[in-house]
Amino acid sequence: MNRAVKYSIIACVIFSVVVPIIMMVLWSFTESWKYPGLFPSLTGSFWDNFLGTSRWMKPLMNSLILSLIVTALSFVLGFLPAKYLATKDFRGKRLLQVFVMLPALAPGIAVVFGMLPVFVELGIYRTFQSLVLGQIVFTLPYMILTLTAVFKNYDTDYESQSSTLGVDKFDTLLNVTIPSIKSAAAIGCMYTFMVSWSMYLFVSIYRPVGFSTLLTELFPVISDGMTATQDIAIATIFFILPSLLFLIGTTMIIKSDNVNERGGPL
Repeated sequence: MNRAVKYSIIACVIFSVVVPIIMMVLWSFTESWKYPGLFPSLTGSFWDNFLGTSRWMKPLMNSLILSLIVTALSFVLGFLPAKYLATKDFRGKRLLQVFVMLPALAPGIAVVFGMLPVFVELGIYRTFQSLVLGQIVFTLPYMILTLTAVFKNYDTDYESQSSTLGVDKFDTLLNVTIPSIKSAAAIGCMYTFMVSWSMYLFVSIYRPVGFSTLLTELFPVISDGMTATQDIAIATIFFILPSLLFLIGTTMIIKSDNVNERGGPL
């Protein structure tokens, strides 16, 4: 591909992504922006109101806590199945892999309403436990798929060697296994967090009374006809920010892993 064409495509992609974000940031500081004014009238009062009210900050903290718990549990629950599927050969392996991926392959709305009678029977419908368990049903396949891919190239001899040196299984897990797959673990956690963070339909149906997330609070405001543009802009920034931080952190982990593989500094 011609270098000029390649750089033009890259510039167009960056422009199409960055400009809407810049506009959204400007709107969050804008008191009025009317034609024919080229620049808006800026103020920080909307940020003060946003950060000072529980209407937005409490749902934001609820979203963070819920997504972090789901991400951590998905990693813990998906670690051993992914390792077993990648390093062992057994009858029915392909069938089990397809079965594990079914929640991700099936229509989301079918899974959401399919779990409802189960949670009602268990007595946990519209509880925080139902939110966590239900989201794990959606996120676990992504975690297992990501970890399985890296475990296919994982050398289990390292664990055998550590055990012969007297290292117990827990220390082997922390100092041998996890450091060997940290890039894939970071990617899996990033995807899991994003899936949990962006769930609206499931959370709106299964959330306990009085519990709300950033999305369940944001969508009704948007449907009101953009009556609070500044709040919408600030809430959207906070919605994007955690995923962006996860992406940056994952990129740094992968970069450091690649440097170590090339013999760079640890």
